[in-house]
Amino acid sequence: LGREERRRVGLHLADWSSGWFRWQTGTALDRFSGDADPDRGRVGPHDYLALDSSVEARVAGDRLDLAASAGWWAPFAGGDRFSTGALMAAWRSTAEATRPSWSAATDIGVASRVAPLALWQGAGTGLGRPWLLRAHPLLNDNVLSGPVFGRTVAHGSLEYARPVRQTGVGGLSIAVFGDAARAWHRRASPDASPLYVDAGVGVRVHAPGAGGSIRIDVAHGLRGGGTTLSASWGGDWPR
Repeated sequence: LGREERRRVGLHLADWSSGWFRWQTGTALDRFSGDADPDRGRVGPHDYLALDSSVEARVAGDRLDLAASAGWWAPFAGGDRFSTGALMAAWRSTAEATRPSWSAATDIGVASRVAPLALWQGAGTGLGRPWLLRAHPLLNDNVLSGPVFGRTVAHGSLEYARPVRQTGVGGLSIAVFGDAARAWHRRASPDASPLYVDAGVGVRVHAPGAGGSIRIDVAHGLRGGGTTLSASWGGDWPR
């Protein structure tokens, strides 16, 4: 067990340079502090200059989303350089919220060996990371306890949603879904984790327009998990 803290202040610029391509870049000052780790050599607080960039393309009539991001950290003194990277691809059968739809997303994220735990990848439920593995909570009382957490994580989700009602405050849909995720280079073990697969059903309460939706899900772990009820806010597709 260990404890790690992060403090950050930064400035980012982003723009849809066309109707289908978005870029973002920025810089920040980061401070990481926590328990000593012999593998990553982190003792006491260290300050870093951070640079990060991302690009995103939406094509095929706004039904296919491709994104890539990367970050680099350089110490002011007494630390190591490290970096992160991620790729994402998402697809949906239709952009019309009033029609039944299939959607799928796959992601892979990596962090270099000496990167702090705050930059490692993970999948689960809760606020720890955005990737969903809905029968496996990532955090328990603010302690990271989920099984899919490491320097490299691959993740995928598949969902079918069917609208059932339109109201004055938005639409209501029912959904069935499946999540899968696996981690490599974990803190507790250098071996890869098993491939975890969760399946379940849920309700979507859509905000008017493209304002996102409330997700209420019940998921069962087909490997190493029980049944978990979760609720979250989902932004504009594919987030």
